[in-house]
Amino acid sequence: MNRNSTSRYLMFMERPMATYLAPSRHLGINATYENPYVWAAAGVFGPEVEGSDIQTLSEDANKAGQNEGLSYTGKLVLRPFGGKGDFMLHLGGAVTYRMPKTSAEEGYRCVRYSSRNSTSINRKKYVDTDVINGVDHELGWTAELAGLYKGLRFETAYIARGAYLDRAVNDKDTQWFSGWYAEASYLLFGGKQNYDAGGAKFTRIDPGKKWGDLELALRYQTIDLNSKDYYGGASGMWQVGLNFYPCRNVKLVANYGYVDNDRYANGKGKLNVGYDAAGNPTKDFRKVVDAKGKSGVDYHQVTFRAQVAF
Repeated sequence: MNRNSTSRYLMFMERPMATYLAPSRHLGINATYENPYVWAAAGVFGPEVEGSDIQTLSEDANKAGQNEGLSYTGKLVLRPFGGKGDFMLHLGGAVTYRMPKTSAEEGYRCVRYSSRNSTSINRKKYVDTDVINGVDHELGWTAELAGLYKGLRFETAYIARGAYLDRAVNDKDTQWFSGWYAEASYLLFGGKQNYDAGGAKFTRIDPGKKWGDLELALRYQTIDLNSKDYYGGASGMWQVGLNFYPCRNVKLVANYGYVDNDRYANGKGKLNVGYDAAGNPTKDFRKVVDAKGKSGVDYHQVTFRAQVAF
Protein backbone atom coordinates (compact mmCIF):
# COMPACT_ATOMS: atom_id res chain seq x y z
CA MET A 1 0.00 0.00 0.00
CA ASN A 2 2.74 2.44 0.97
CA ARG A 3 4.84 1.51 -2.06
CA ASN A 4 1.90 2.20 -4.39
CA SER A 5 1.04 5.56 -2.79
CA THR A 6 2.28 8.71 -4.47
CA SER A 7 4.91 10.63 -2.49
CA ARG A 8 2.50 13.59 -2.29
CA TYR A 9 0.26 11.75 0.19
CA LEU A 10 2.75 9.81 2.30
CA MET A 11 2.47 10.25 6.05
CA PHE A 12 6.25 10.76 6.39
CA MET A 13 8.83 12.22 4.03
CA GLU A 14 10.18 8.83 2.97
CA ARG A 15 8.68 5.36 2.71
CA PRO A 16 9.47 2.71 5.35
CA MET A 17 12.61 0.68 4.72
CA ALA A 18 10.68 -2.59 4.41
CA THR A 19 8.76 -1.32 1.37
CA TYR A 20 11.91 -1.70 -0.75
CA LEU A 21 11.35 -5.45 -0.56
CA ALA A 22 8.14 -4.86 -2.53
CA PRO A 23 8.16 -4.39 -6.31
CA SER A 24 8.02 -0.87 -7.71
CA ARG A 25 6.92 0.37 -11.13
CA HIS A 26 7.40 -2.13 -13.97
CA LEU A 27 6.19 -2.28 -17.56
CA GLY A 28 3.43 -4.82 -18.08
CA ILE A 29 -0.27 -5.57 -18.27
CA ASN A 30 -2.50 -5.19 -15.22
CA ALA A 31 -6.21 -5.73 -14.57
CA THR A 32 -8.13 -4.27 -11.61
CA TYR A 33 -11.57 -4.98 -10.17
CA GLU A 34 -13.18 -2.75 -7.56
CA ASN A 35 -16.44 -2.36 -5.67
CA PRO A 36 -17.09 -0.75 -2.25
CA TYR A 37 -16.10 -3.92 -0.38
CA VAL A 38 -13.49 -5.64 -2.59
CA TRP A 39 -10.47 -4.45 -4.55
CA ALA A 40 -8.40 -6.88 -6.59
CA ALA A 41 -5.58 -6.58 -9.09
CA ALA A 42 -3.36 -8.98 -11.03
CA GLY A 43 -0.75 -8.48 -13.69
CA VAL A 44 2.20 -9.76 -15.69
CA PHE A 45 5.23 -7.49 -15.71
CA GLY A 46 8.62 -7.20 -17.37
CA PRO A 47 11.45 -4.74 -16.73
CA GLU A 48 11.45 -1.93 -14.20
CA VAL A 49 10.90 1.60 -15.46
CA GLU A 50 14.45 2.95 -15.43
CA GLY A 51 16.79 5.16 -17.44
CA SER A 52 18.46 4.61 -20.80
CA ASP A 53 21.47 2.85 -19.25
CA ILE A 54 19.24 0.10 -17.85
CA GLN A 55 17.44 -0.17 -21.18
CA THR A 56 20.77 -0.64 -22.98
CA LEU A 57 21.84 -3.25 -20.43
CA SER A 58 18.60 -5.17 -20.99
CA GLU A 59 18.87 -4.98 -24.78
CA ASP A 60 22.47 -6.25 -24.74
CA ALA A 61 21.45 -9.14 -22.51
CA ASN A 62 18.57 -9.99 -24.85
CA LYS A 63 21.01 -10.12 -27.78
CA ALA A 64 23.04 -12.64 -25.81
CA GLY A 65 19.97 -14.88 -25.57
CA GLN A 66 18.99 -14.10 -21.99
CA ASN A 67 15.27 -14.00 -21.24
CA GLU A 68 13.97 -10.67 -19.93
CA GLY A 69 12.16 -12.47 -17.12
CA LEU A 70 8.50 -11.99 -16.25
CA SER A 71 6.87 -11.37 -12.89
CA TYR A 72 3.37 -12.38 -11.84
CA THR A 73 1.81 -10.24 -9.12
CA GLY A 74 -1.62 -10.19 -7.50
CA LYS A 75 -3.29 -8.36 -4.64
CA LEU A 76 -6.63 -8.65 -2.83
CA VAL A 77 -8.14 -6.05 -0.48
CA LEU A 78 -11.25 -6.50 1.65
CA ARG A 79 -13.15 -3.48 3.01
CA PRO A 80 -15.86 -4.78 5.36
CA PHE A 81 -17.34 -1.31 5.94
CA GLY A 82 -17.03 -0.04 2.38
CA GLY A 83 -14.41 2.17 0.79
CA LYS A 84 -15.87 5.60 1.62
CA GLY A 85 -17.14 7.57 4.60
CA ASP A 86 -15.83 8.65 8.01
CA PHE A 87 -14.86 5.07 8.93
CA MET A 88 -12.94 2.69 6.69
CA LEU A 89 -11.03 -0.56 7.27
CA HIS A 90 -8.62 -2.01 4.71
CA LEU A 91 -7.32 -5.62 4.94
CA GLY A 92 -4.94 -6.54 2.15
CA GLY A 93 -2.63 -9.29 0.99
CA ALA A 94 -0.37 -9.64 -2.04
CA VAL A 95 2.00 -12.16 -3.59
CA THR A 96 4.54 -11.89 -6.39
CA TYR A 97 6.52 -14.55 -8.31
CA ARG A 98 9.53 -13.04 -10.05
CA MET A 99 11.95 -14.45 -12.64
CA PRO A 100 15.47 -12.98 -12.94
CA LYS A 101 15.63 -9.74 -14.92
CA THR A 102 18.21 -8.94 -17.57
CA SER A 103 17.90 -5.29 -16.53
CA ALA A 104 19.35 -5.98 -13.07
CA GLU A 105 22.53 -3.94 -12.58
CA GLU A 106 23.96 -6.73 -10.40
CA GLY A 107 24.00 -9.10 -13.38
CA TYR A 108 21.77 -11.77 -14.85
CA ARG A 109 20.28 -14.22 -12.33
CA CYS A 110 21.55 -12.06 -9.46
CA VAL A 111 19.70 -10.00 -6.85
CA ARG A 112 20.70 -7.48 -4.23
CA TYR A 113 18.52 -6.22 -1.38
CA SER A 114 19.34 -2.87 0.21
CA SER A 115 17.73 0.21 1.71
CA ARG A 116 18.63 3.60 3.08
CA ASN A 117 17.50 4.51 6.60
CA SER A 118 14.39 6.37 5.35
CA THR A 119 16.33 9.38 4.17
CA SER A 120 17.87 10.40 0.87
CA ILE A 121 20.06 13.03 2.53
CA ASN A 122 22.36 10.44 4.11
CA ARG A 123 23.10 8.42 0.97
CA LYS A 124 24.75 5.52 2.79
CA LYS A 125 22.96 2.18 2.60
CA TYR A 126 23.82 0.57 5.92
CA VAL A 127 21.63 -2.49 5.27
CA ASP A 128 22.81 -4.20 2.08
CA THR A 129 23.12 -7.90 1.22
CA ASP A 130 25.47 -7.22 -1.70
CA VAL A 131 25.01 -9.47 -4.74
CA ILE A 132 23.39 -12.88 -4.34
CA ASN A 133 24.11 -14.96 -7.43
CA GLY A 134 22.56 -18.08 -8.92
CA VAL A 135 18.94 -16.96 -8.43
CA ASP A 136 16.32 -19.23 -9.99
CA HIS A 137 13.35 -17.08 -8.98
CA GLU A 138 12.02 -14.87 -6.17
CA LEU A 139 8.84 -15.07 -4.14
CA GLY A 140 7.49 -12.12 -2.21
CA TRP A 141 4.38 -11.56 -0.11
CA THR A 142 2.81 -8.97 2.14
CA ALA A 143 -0.05 -8.61 4.60
CA GLU A 144 -1.38 -5.19 5.50
CA LEU A 145 -3.98 -3.53 7.69
CA ALA A 146 -5.04 0.09 7.40
CA GLY A 147 -7.96 2.32 8.21
CA LEU A 148 -9.28 5.75 9.09
CA TYR A 149 -11.82 7.40 11.34
CA LYS A 150 -12.44 11.08 10.55
CA GLY A 151 -9.05 12.73 11.30
CA LEU A 152 -7.29 9.50 12.36
CA ARG A 153 -5.36 7.33 9.91
CA PHE A 154 -3.28 4.21 10.51
CA GLU A 155 -1.36 1.73 8.39
CA THR A 156 0.77 -1.35 9.08
CA ALA A 157 2.29 -4.06 6.90
CA TYR A 158 4.62 -7.06 7.03
CA ILE A 159 6.66 -7.70 3.89
CA ALA A 160 8.84 -10.74 3.07
CA ARG A 161 10.93 -11.68 0.04
CA GLY A 162 12.81 -14.87 -0.66
CA ALA A 163 15.51 -15.68 -3.22
CA TYR A 164 15.24 -19.28 -4.43
CA LEU A 165 18.68 -20.36 -5.64
CA ASP A 166 19.81 -22.72 -8.39
CA ARG A 167 21.74 -25.32 -6.36
CA ALA A 168 23.97 -26.08 -9.37
CA VAL A 169 25.23 -22.47 -9.28
CA ASN A 170 24.82 -21.45 -5.63
CA ASP A 171 24.40 -24.44 -3.33
CA LYS A 172 22.47 -22.71 -0.57
CA ASP A 173 18.93 -22.84 0.78
CA THR A 174 16.35 -20.16 -0.01
CA GLN A 175 17.35 -16.82 1.52
CA TRP A 176 14.46 -14.97 3.19
CA PHE A 177 14.43 -11.30 4.17
CA SER A 178 11.64 -9.31 5.78
CA GLY A 179 10.48 -6.17 7.53
CA TRP A 180 7.44 -4.39 8.90
CA TYR A 181 6.17 -0.98 9.88
CA ALA A 182 3.30 0.58 11.82
CA GLU A 183 2.32 4.23 11.50
CA ALA A 184 -0.56 6.47 12.55
CA SER A 185 -1.45 10.15 12.29
CA TYR A 186 -4.17 12.54 13.45
CA LEU A 187 -5.36 15.89 12.09
CA LEU A 188 -5.39 18.21 15.11
CA PHE A 189 -7.87 20.85 13.93
CA GLY A 190 -10.87 18.89 12.67
CA GLY A 191 -9.59 17.82 9.26
CA LYS A 192 -10.63 14.62 7.51
CA GLN A 193 -8.47 11.79 6.21
CA ASN A 194 -9.42 10.41 2.79
CA TYR A 195 -9.11 7.04 1.08
CA ASP A 196 -8.88 6.44 -2.66
CA ALA A 197 -11.22 3.46 -3.12
CA GLY A 198 -10.25 3.02 -6.78
CA GLY A 199 -6.54 2.76 -5.94
CA ALA A 200 -6.89 1.11 -2.50
CA LYS A 201 -4.62 3.70 -0.85
CA PHE A 202 -4.77 6.97 1.05
CA THR A 203 -5.10 10.28 -0.76
CA ARG A 204 -5.27 14.05 -0.11
CA ILE A 205 -6.70 15.26 3.22
CA ASP A 206 -9.45 17.82 3.76
CA PRO A 207 -8.15 20.51 6.18
CA GLY A 208 -10.32 21.43 9.14
CA LYS A 209 -9.72 25.21 9.14
CA LYS A 210 -9.60 27.97 6.54
CA TRP A 211 -5.89 28.38 7.25
CA GLY A 212 -5.29 24.62 6.86
CA ASP A 213 -4.49 21.91 9.39
CA LEU A 214 -1.73 20.24 11.39
CA GLU A 215 -1.12 16.48 11.34
CA LEU A 216 0.82 14.68 14.08
CA ALA A 217 2.33 11.32 13.05
CA LEU A 218 4.19 8.44 14.74
CA ARG A 219 5.92 5.45 13.15
CA TYR A 220 8.06 2.46 14.04
CA GLN A 221 9.70 0.46 11.29
CA THR A 222 12.24 -2.32 10.88
CA ILE A 223 13.98 -4.30 8.16
CA ASP A 224 16.05 -7.47 8.53
CA LEU A 225 18.43 -8.37 5.68
CA ASN A 226 20.18 -11.11 7.65
CA SER A 227 19.51 -14.64 6.44
CA LYS A 228 21.07 -18.05 6.97
CA ASP A 229 24.01 -17.36 4.65
CA TYR A 230 23.97 -13.61 3.95
CA TYR A 231 24.40 -10.81 6.50
CA GLY A 232 23.09 -7.56 5.08
CA GLY A 233 22.24 -6.08 8.45
CA ALA A 234 19.08 -5.14 10.30
CA SER A 235 17.74 -1.73 11.20
CA GLY A 236 14.96 -0.34 13.40
CA MET A 237 13.73 3.23 13.53
CA TRP A 238 11.37 5.38 15.61
CA GLN A 239 9.94 8.48 13.94
CA VAL A 240 7.76 11.45 14.86
CA GLY A 241 6.36 13.75 12.19
CA LEU A 242 4.48 17.04 11.98
CA ASN A 243 2.78 18.00 8.71
CA PHE A 244 1.36 21.48 8.09
CA TYR A 245 -1.20 21.93 5.31
CA PRO A 246 -1.63 25.70 4.71
CA CYS A 247 -3.87 24.85 1.73
CA ARG A 248 -4.86 21.77 -0.29
CA ASN A 249 -1.86 21.97 -2.60
CA VAL A 250 0.97 22.79 -0.19
CA LYS A 251 2.51 20.59 2.50
CA LEU A 252 5.30 21.44 4.95
CA VAL A 253 6.88 18.39 6.61
CA ALA A 254 9.16 18.01 9.64
CA ASN A 255 10.42 14.55 10.71
CA TYR A 256 12.57 13.38 13.60
CA GLY A 257 13.90 9.84 13.73
CA TYR A 258 16.25 7.64 15.73
CA VAL A 259 17.96 4.83 13.79
CA ASP A 260 19.30 1.66 15.43
CA ASN A 261 21.47 -0.43 13.06
CA ASP A 262 22.95 -3.77 14.12
CA ARG A 263 26.59 -4.88 13.78
CA TYR A 264 25.94 -6.50 10.38
CA ALA A 265 24.75 -3.22 8.84
CA ASN A 266 28.18 -2.26 7.49
CA GLY A 267 27.23 -1.18 3.96
CA LYS A 268 28.79 -4.18 2.19
CA GLY A 269 31.87 -3.98 4.41
CA LYS A 270 32.53 -0.26 3.81
CA LEU A 271 31.34 1.26 7.11
CA ASN A 272 32.65 0.99 10.67
CA VAL A 273 30.19 -0.82 12.92
CA GLY A 274 32.04 -1.06 16.24
CA TYR A 275 35.38 -1.62 17.94
CA ASP A 276 37.62 -4.67 18.00
CA ALA A 277 39.36 -6.18 21.03
CA ALA A 278 42.19 -3.62 20.72
CA GLY A 279 39.74 -0.71 20.77
CA ASN A 280 40.14 0.17 17.09
CA PRO A 281 37.19 0.94 14.78
CA THR A 282 36.36 -2.02 12.54
CA LYS A 283 34.16 -2.72 9.53
CA ASP A 284 34.23 -6.48 10.17
CA PHE A 285 31.19 -7.52 12.24
CA ARG A 286 33.03 -10.71 13.24
CA LYS A 287 35.66 -8.67 15.10
CA VAL A 288 33.27 -6.37 16.95
CA VAL A 289 33.41 -6.48 20.75
CA ASP A 290 29.84 -5.66 21.72
CA ALA A 291 30.16 -3.62 24.91
CA LYS A 292 26.68 -3.02 26.37
CA GLY A 293 24.99 -3.18 22.97
CA LYS A 294 27.13 -0.44 21.42
CA SER A 295 27.80 -2.19 18.10
CA GLY A 296 26.27 -0.87 14.91
CA VAL A 297 25.82 2.71 13.71
CA ASP A 298 22.99 4.45 15.60
CA TYR A 299 22.10 8.08 14.95
CA HIS A 300 19.42 10.78 15.10
CA GLN A 301 18.06 12.55 12.03
CA VAL A 302 15.97 15.67 11.57
CA THR A 303 14.57 16.38 8.11
CA PHE A 304 12.33 19.03 6.54
CA ARG A 305 10.50 19.33 3.25
CA ALA A 306 8.29 21.86 1.49
CA GLN A 307 6.28 20.42 -1.38
CA VAL A 308 3.61 21.50 -3.83
CA ALA A 309 1.05 19.01 -5.16
CA PHE A 310 -0.48 20.11 -8.45
